Amino acid sequence: MEAPPFLTCKDLAMGFSEYDVQKYVLHVKTTSKSIEIAKQHGRDDMLEKQERNLQRYHDILNNIREGNIIFGRQNRMKKK
Repeated sequence: MEAPPFLTCKDLAMGFSEYDVQKYVLHVKTTSKSIEIAKQHGRDDMLEKQERNLQRYHDILNNIREGNIIFGRQNRMKKK
């Protein structure tokens, strides 16, 4: 899997709750630990994917810390 489901979900909406920041802080911590372990065991295949995810988590975390709300597909909110 290239990215966790919540990063590719078409109905994604993050930033409504104060818990979203806590959730992404935890994602950053656990992914950083996964990267550390992958380096120790020479798992370059895992390392590359985890580093991409870590950058995504940082971007999302910075966005919601600034008070922004992230929507996956805003066109779904419009009536057809």
